[in-house]
Amino acid sequence: MFPTYPLLIPDLQDEDVPTSAELLELARNENIFEELDQNYADGIEQGRTEGLKLGRAKGRELGRTEGIERGRIEGIEQGRTEGIELGHAEGLKQGRTEGIRLGHAERYELARARGHARGRPEGVVRGWAESLLTALRYRGLPASQKQHERIMAIEDEHVLQEWFARAFTVHSTDELFDTDQ
Repeated sequence: MFPTYPLLIPDLQDEDVPTSAELLELARNENIFEELDQNYADGIEQGRTEGLKLGRAKGRELGRTEGIERGRIEGIEQGRTEGIELGHAEGLKQGRTEGIRLGHAERYELARARGHARGRPEGVVRGWAESLLTALRYRGLPASQKQHERIMAIEDEHVLQEWFARAFTVHSTDELFDTDQ
């Protein structure tokens, strides 16, 4: 089927309708096929041009969208990497600071505990020695300077406990040091 082109058939009236063969002959004579071929070619070219423009526009839009998405992904990844690096650096710095602070605190606590562990037995021994001297004094058996120094020089808690118990039964300070009893 060919489209009708009323401008190409000027002499026809409504009552004069041409046959298909007449139209075909007229089309050949009027170079309609060449015109149709040219129109077809022009249409293809115009379609190609418009398609190219639309394709470019769509491609630009798609490329822009994909570029944004890719940029977003790369930005997130780069941000994550930089964030990890910064976090790691900050963590190390904070860890060092806390480690130093805790190290000082631990060393202080350790030194205090060692001092306490060492000082406690010394304090207990000294307490037994002073209690012994006090008990002797209350009994009316004061220790001489030499006996006082001897009692204070004892570092064995058990010896001082034994002497303290004997301090309530001896009749003299010299008797306290007598090991035969």
